[in-house]
Formats: sequence, C-alpha cells, structure tokens
Amino acid sequence: MELYIIILLVFASLAISAGVIFGEYIYTNKKNPFYSLIPAGAAWGFDFILLIIMLIAGAELSTWATTFYIFQIPVLLGVISLVYFRRKRREGAIAEQQKEARIKTARKMEEDKHRRLLETLRGFYCAESKMKAEGQREIVILSNSGKSVEEIAALSGANEKEVQLIVKAFERYNSRINGEAGTSDLIFTPEQEEAIVTNVINGLPYEHSIDARLWTKQSIRALAADLVDSSVSIRIIAAYMRHWGFTVPVRQTIKHRSSQPNVRAWLAGEFENIRKKAFEENGEIMWIYTVPLDAVNSISAFMPANPVMICAVSNDGSIGFKVYDSADKRAFDDFIDALSESFKYKIFAVVNENYDEYSKSVGKEKLKLLSNKIELFPSA
Repeated sequence: MELYIIILLVFASLAISAGVIFGEYIYTNKKNPFYSLIPAGAAWGFDFILLIIMLIAGAELSTWATTFYIFQIPVLLGVISLVYFRRKRREGAIAEQQKEARIKTARKMEEDKHRRLLETLRGFYCAESKMKAEGQREIVILSNSGKSVEEIAALSGANEKEVQLIVKAFERYNSRINGEAGTSDLIFTPEQEEAIVTNVINGLPYEHSIDARLWTKQSIRALAADLVDSSVSIRIIAAYMRHWGFTVPVRQTIKHRSSQPNVRAWLAGEFENIRKKAFEENGEIMWIYTVPLDAVNSISAFMPANPVMICAVSNDGSIGFKVYDSADKRAFDDFIDALSESFKYKIFAVVNENYDEYSKSVGKEKLKLLSNKIELFPSA
C-alpha cells in the first residue's frame, strides 16, 4: 500500500476523531444520554460504508485491514470522550448542587439567626441609655450584621460611646437569656433532628469520641454540636429531649405516686434503709425506668421494631439512658454494665418495674460480682 494513502487515511481519521469528540461534547449536554452515541455511531457507519466500497472495488486485503484499523480510532475516541464528558458533566452537576445546598443552608441559618435575634430583642432594653427601645434594637441589629461602631454611629445618629454601651448591654442580656456564654438557641431542622435522634438510638456516646457510656443531656449536646456545628444551650437540649420522648413520664415517678398508701409506707421503710446505706457507703441513689419510645417513630426511620428507653435518674433529675429493642432479652443486663462503668462511686439502683424479671436476666452471680459497683432494689 502506498505511503501517501496511509498518511491521507491517518489525517482523515484524525479529522473525523476531532469532529466526533466535538460532537460528543455538544450532545453530552442533552438531557437524553443516547444522543451522545450519535457522533461515534456516525463514525462507525462511515467506516462500515467505506469498507464495503473498498471490497466492491477489489482493494487488497492489506489495504482493507489498514483502513479498518485506522478508522476504528474515531469510534474508540468517541466512546472515550463520551465517558469523559458525561462524567465531567455529572461531577459539575453534583458540585453545583452541593454549592446550591450550601448557599441554601447558609441562607436558612442566617434567617434563623436573624429571627432568633428579633425574638431575643423583644425583652431587651438598656436602661442606662437615653435612646428609645426601637433605636436600641436597631443598633443591636446593625452590630450583629457586622457593622463597626463608627458605621453604626453614622447610620443611627447615636454617639460611639452610646453604641458601645447598648451593644455590651445586649451581650450581657443575651448570655443571661441563653444560660451559657457562647451558646445559641438554635432550632434544629427536621433533617438535623433525624440525624441526632438516629445516632442516639443506634449508637453510644463513646462511638462519637464523647467520654460517656450512656446518653445524657451533656452527651447529646456534644453530639448535636458535632453534627450541627453549633453549640446549643443545655436548656434547649432538655426541651428537645422532652419532645423526643427521652424523659420519664411524670405518672411513672415515685414522687407522682407518693400519695398512694403503699408508696408512702415503702418510702418510710425500705427506701429509708436504702438511703442510709447509700449515705454510709458514699454512694448515689438512682431510679431505673423503662419507657416506650413512641414519639421518635415519626422522627427517625432507623428504629428498632419496638424501641424502649432504659434510663437511670438521679435524685437531682439527671438522666442517663440507652435505647433497646423490647425483644432484646439482654437489654437490662447490658444497661447495668454501662451504668456500673459510668460512675466512680457505687450506685444504689431502685428498679421501678419488672424487678424480678430484670434481676433474673442479669443473674445472681453477676450481681454478686458487681456488688461493689451497683446494687439493685425493688420499688414500691
């Protein structure tokens, strides 16, 4: 075969390849992905027709084979470019979606922040300032938007000293309202609620690098700070725990039932002995409850079949808990292990229901081994 013919074929192949790649780039942007096959298919069809013409014209086998292999280059490059451009387009679309999501989240957080600020400002007034309440609130809003003292003074007409006085007064007021410096009264989105509840139900604090074996207000607050990237006040966490059902219903507590004669007799007799023993051994009395979790079914899709919360409540109201499936026969045994390892002092645990069943699930031998860490007592 003549050299010039091969050179012409190569140049023709390169020209067709460039056209195929350009066509792939254009058609990749179409919504229908099959459009992207048109350029490569056209190149393969051209190759097929050319080979038929060469066979009819009586071309030599070497010429036919050379042409065949050279003209596969556009088809191959077309398929490669199809994969490349579609991947790039998909990556670009994903990046754009992520960017839009970040912008939307940032805008939502900014709106929530402004709304919380307006709610907080309703009760704010700096008595040391001569300005009216509306003017003081405007100064606080400008300060929270990032304006400097000089800019606020120029916009509001107040002098710089008065601006500083109002801003500092609001900082003190806001800290007092939130209960803790550096925290916010963030309102979780449904997605954030689901993420927090799902992690609480299906995991333990130490799995999230939190130094605890049971969930408490403090450990849930740490989890929320990690997932939501914002430090929320304990007061807000406590309110959410009540909303999620991670508390003991009042009707179950001894205090609520203390008017019953049998409960009063138990408090004066058996419980008094438990209290004295705990005092002598420098221990802590805790009340163990089992609470069905009905409220969280509408929050998290990742739930045990019949979720129950086993919790230990101290006399000051602090609660530590873990969620189990009610069909899990080793649930109470596991909870006792976690509770006994959570404190350095001895626990005197009053079991408020199913005492015989629960103590049997732990076993006499194990209770004897744990007797220096925890003791179980039946409730009234």
